[in-house]
This record gives sequence, structure tokens and C-alpha cells, in this order.
Amino acid sequence: MNRVRNLEMLVRATEAGSFTAAAATLRVTSSAVSHGIAELERQVGVRLIHRTTRQFRLTDEGQAAYRCGRDILDRLGELDLLAQTSAHPEHLTGTLRIGLSAALNRHLVTPRIGGFLRRHPDLSLEILTQYRPSEMQLAGMDVLLRVEEPEKTRLVARRLGVIRHGLYASPSYVGEAGALEHPEDLLRHRCLVYKPPHLPHLADEWQFERGSERPRVRVPSTVVTDDREGLIAMACRGDGIMRIGMFDPALISSGQLVPLLPGWRLPPGPPVYALYRRTPQLPPRISAFLGFLADAVAEFDPREETLVRSLSGPLAA
Repeated sequence: MNRVRNLEMLVRATEAGSFTAAAATLRVTSSAVSHGIAELERQVGVRLIHRTTRQFRLTDEGQAAYRCGRDILDRLGELDLLAQTSAHPEHLTGTLRIGLSAALNRHLVTPRIGGFLRRHPDLSLEILTQYRPSEMQLAGMDVLLRVEEPEKTRLVARRLGVIRHGLYASPSYVGEAGALEHPEDLLRHRCLVYKPPHLPHLADEWQFERGSERPRVRVPSTVVTDDREGLIAMACRGDGIMRIGMFDPALISSGQLVPLLPGWRLPPGPPVYALYRRTPQLPPRISAFLGFLADAVAEFDPREETLVRSLSGPLAA
């Protein structure tokens, strides 16, 4: 087994956190990954990992070997890109792997991806609902769409927009429970509270702004859930009021949901970023997909009711 393959096993195991997860990505057995790393240790003459039954942990020499292996794999990817670009500079082939949340996939990407595929008929897509940069490296993804400020990584981040928070209910609920004139009116209403899994505390204190007024209201938590789509479904059925970055302007334009307290502003929601690996030359398939994303954001919500466009150039993540 050659040294580059052994280095790849070390890189995948480091990014995945285990031999088993790395083996699934490489389509080999976990024992093959273990033997490959052991052979690499014999080749370089130093111990690269601390072998325990509880965790996968690199030695100092292992950290250096991982960085070297990561650079080698990135350069090999650039070589493949150079060959493809030289042969067919405008013709995209191969597979573009995209990671994103289910909501971004359902509302932003898949409703518009057909036109992108028709423009590039020999390009295949693999769309995975994954969120973390570490998962991006492990699965060999080309682009990761992430709803929050990017972490400090070696990736490049391009901002697409900022989610707009709003207060929504169905017309039937407003007809039954009455309209709101001030944020404090929420205290007498049924409130549906979204709690994403990554938030340690319940986000039941809702902030508003109008002129010099900055009220904060701790709302009655009639329903608390981490199921975003379920929360929206409850609001559409008339079960209560929700505060959310809804990310689906069609629910407003169709009249299924109505914005409440239109004279008040809510703090902006999290940004949406496209992340990709740093290379001397941006791969054509990634460049084409970033262009598609810019068009999709503009078409998705032209009135910016749920997503405020704030396209940026590449930034260091």
C-alpha cells in the first residue's frame, strides 16, 4: 500500500474521529484503515496516534503528518481540476457534492436546480443534509451552505444573505384571538417557540424595536419544539404565534400566514454562507454553482421578506 493512500487514511480518520467512520468514506474495512496508519508509522518511524479504546487522538508528530496529508490531498484535487479545465474549460463534468440544511435544500436549492442541471447536462449532483465543516471534509463535499457565522477554519466563506426574523400567525388564529397592537399583547396569546438543538437555552424572550422603544417580552411557551417545519405547520393550522426566520415567502404571499406587528422590527437572524476549500484556482463547477446560488437568492425572495440579500466576495472563514 503506498504512502499517499496511508496518508489519506490518517486524514480521513482524523477528520471523522474514528477508524470506522473513515472506513465508511473510503469504502474499506476499519481494520484496513488501522493497518494503513500502522504501516505509515513504520514508514516514517514515529508514532502518529495514541491508541486507546475510547478516542482517536493524534500525537504531535501525527498532527504534523495530518497537515502534510491534508495539503497533499488538496494538491491532488487541484491536479485533477487542472486536467479537466485544460481539456474542457467550459464543459462541466463529474460530481458536485453539496452539503446544506433541509430547509435551505427544500426552499432555496431544489426548486431551482433543474435549470442549473440543464445548463450543465454532464454534471451530477450529490446533495447531503450536513452542516459542519468537519463533515464537509469527511464526505468530500465541494460546497457547504451554513446558516450562522462561519467558524475559524481553512475554508473560504462567501455570504449570501441574512435571514429576517418575523412574527407570524394564520388568519384564522388572528380572527379567533385578536390582533396585536403592542409586543406586550403577546402575553395573552398562545406562542410557539422554536428551540434549535444547538441553543443551550430556551429562546422565549422576544425583542422588538420601534423608534426609541426596545421592549423585551418573555412570551408564554405554549409549544416548544426543535422541529422547525413542524412549528410552521402548527402556525399555519392556527395553533398560535411564532417568531422565526421562516425562509418561505410563499407562505406569506399565499395568505397562509400573516406578519404581525408590522410597525415593529425584530433583530436580524443569522447569516447564510457558502463555504468551500481554498485553492489557487476556483474549480469551475464550484464557480458555476456559486453563480447559481446568487441567482437563486435573488429569485427566491425578491421583496426580501424572509431573506435579506447581502452577497459578499470570498472571506477567510
